[in-house]
Amino acid sequence: MQIEAIYNKGRIELPPHLHLKQDVFTVRIEIPEYAYEKRAGSFIEWQLKMEKIKQDVLRSDENALPELSLKQKEFLDAFQIREDQ
Repeated sequence: MQIEAIYNKGRIELPPHLHLKQDVFTVRIEIPEYAYEKRAGSFIEWQLKMEKIKQDVLRSDENALPELSLKQKEFLDAFQIREDQ
C-alpha cells in the first residue's frame, strides 16, 4: 500500500483516516532530493570507519589498560569476598 505522509521535524504524520493494525513495522520512505543536504563522505564510508574503530577496540591489549590503584584492588577484593559468601 502506498500513501502520502508528511515529515514534520522528526515525525511522520500519517493521514488521520488511516487505522493501522500493528504498532511496529518497517516502512520504505522516498525522500526527494530537494529535502536533504548532500554532505562530504557517504554512509558506507561512515560504516567502514565505525567498523575499524570497533576492530581496534577488540584488538586492544588488556595490558594497555592502566594499573588498578590500591583502593580499586581493595574494592574488587571486597566484592569477591561478598560473592564467595
